[in-house]
Amino acid sequence: MDGIYSRNEVHATGLTLADRTVLYAPTILAPNKSGLEIVTSYADEGVSTGTLKQIILFDMSAQQFITISAKTIDSSFISTYTQSQNDNDYYYGAILQSGKNSYALLYNYDTNSWEIWDDVKGTGHISDGWIAWEETYMGSNGCPTSLPEINADKIKVRHNGSWTYATDKYANSVDTGSICGVTEAVFDSDYFDWRVNN
Repeated sequence: MDGIYSRNEVHATGLTLADRTVLYAPTILAPNKSGLEIVTSYADEGVSTGTLKQIILFDMSAQQFITISAKTIDSSFISTYTQSQNDNDYYYGAILQSGKNSYALLYNYDTNSWEIWDDVKGTGHISDGWIAWEETYMGSNGCPTSLPEINADKIKVRHNGSWTYATDKYANSVDTGSICGVTEAVFDSDYFDWRVNN
């Protein structure tokens, strides 16, 4: 069984977007054509409800991004799935793969154990894995200069049956260098602090 996991910063309050913009940060995708991706999503759909904050699970086995489950980032999610450090809340997410099966897991602090959120049978279409900040559908609103830096750390990959930190032996940092709003799904390191092992 191979996979990836990380500790991910999440904002239940204090993070708002301009109208009709979407930010996925962080996103978790295991390498080797994972069938699932965990996405921390902040979306403003231009309606009076403001920014919708969710942890979304995408089914990648259909060769497209289909939402199969979502958890609202609210007080219940924060109390069950996060721990606070330095006034920031973090959740642990993991994607595990066994053959053609992919499993999404969240760490539950009420039970002090990993719980299987969902699973799919079938492989995805992306060979690389990632922990990423994806600016998506920023449109004409430009770069999100007022957003906080979002962190992911304690990043490990499971390779040949062993968990190991995603050091440069197993991973590298990517920044597309594109201007937000020009390209869909820009990987931007300007607002994302990607740390392997602290």
